[in-house]
Amino acid sequence: LGERMERAFAGHFANEVECVVIIGSDCPSNDWKNMEAAFHILETAECVIGPASDGGYYLIGLCRAGASAAPPGSRPSATLFQNIDWGGERVFAQTVRAAAGLSVHQLSQLHDVDRPDDIPPRISVIIPTLNEEAQLPETLKC
Repeated sequence: LGERMERAFAGHFANEVECVVIIGSDCPSNDWKNMEAAFHILETAECVIGPASDGGYYLIGLCRAGASAAPPGSRPSATLFQNIDWGGERVFAQTVRAAAGLSVHQLSQLHDVDRPDDIPPRISVIIPTLNEEAQLPETLKC
């Protein structure tokens, strides 16, 4: 996971994208206002991170060197994503430690969905189908 996130940041920065925010797809309460706030924070901070209640994080954002008010020449390094116990309860804390030396802003803690019991009752699952009448009953059982 860390390697994929580092590649995503590096690839966008190589294409001169100034700020990049990566979000988890398992945090239904992370809305556009929160993501807009993350980009706003990156105008003055080098890193923004949104902690999840399980010890991970649902969002991390970085700016390319010189794109924010961060000191010129500073660049978030790959070490931000190395030696992290991905999927564990220490991911957020380990990432914050790895970000030592960067200006880091923390968003509000949100809940993510890791197990069926984590799903809030207000979530609906919608399965778009076209000409799948024969397969739909078996899919709905799952």
